[in-house]
Amino acid sequence: MEKNILIVEDEAIIASGLKLCLNGLGYNVFKVVSNGEDAIESLKKNNPDIILMDIRLNGEKNGYETVNAIRKSSNTPVIYLIGGDPNQIDEKAKYTKPYDYIIKPFDMDVLTEKIEKITEGHLNAVKFMPTDKNNKSLRRKNKES
Repeated sequence: MEKNILIVEDEAIIASGLKLCLNGLGYNVFKVVSNGEDAIESLKKNNPDIILMDIRLNGEKNGYETVNAIRKSSNTPVIYLIGGDPNQIDEKAKYTKPYDYIIKPFDMDVLTEKIEKITEGHLNAVKFMPTDKNNKSLRRKNKES
């Protein structure tokens, strides 16, 4: 089954390179937008399997604010694309219920592994965890009480 991906990234070179790589791997990147408002509008018209979301965006909303707005009508899994500084991640991130995040520049193998885990339904409940510079898994399953 083809996986539909929405990319929300304000850096055109990164967005086009990411789209090219993902399309080459068999994913359907149906839309690339550079701001939160267009991401929300695109989500209304389409049904992506995954959203790849930059934190710093053009327009009025940043990535966190955009995902908060998206969460009002959709539980589409989000992977944050973080611009090289893991300190960008803050308490706001965990409240948006992302699947994970990855530090730019990132390894496409790591990103595709995360995408596959999402689309294959390998996750139960997840808990947000700190990052490391090697893009190791940033989540863990919640312990059942």
